[in-house]
Amino acid sequence: MTFNALTVLILLPLAGALAVALIPKRRGELIVPVALASSVVPLGLALWVLWNFTVGDPGFQFAESYVWSEPLGIGWSVGIDGISLWLVVLTAFLM
Repeated sequence: MTFNALTVLILLPLAGALAVALIPKRRGELIVPVALASSVVPLGLALWVLWNFTVGDPGFQFAESYVWSEPLGIGWSVGIDGISLWLVVLTAFLM
């Protein structure tokens, strides 16, 4: 089984936002640590992707593709190339 870094990079901030939204008001002190963790972990993962990116290799890297419903043509495909790599790292840094 392989590690699907790009899917985790997309879903982790969504899970963090959901976790922050579900924190009860009486536990307000948990909002900042949960929000910080859901921002720092994707940054670390984006830096890991940057470190493991093979420079000079044309095409998409870390590509993932899943078919959800073949008759309807619904699926999930993500990949990263040299330009989008820096945009992903910048987005994770700005979080």
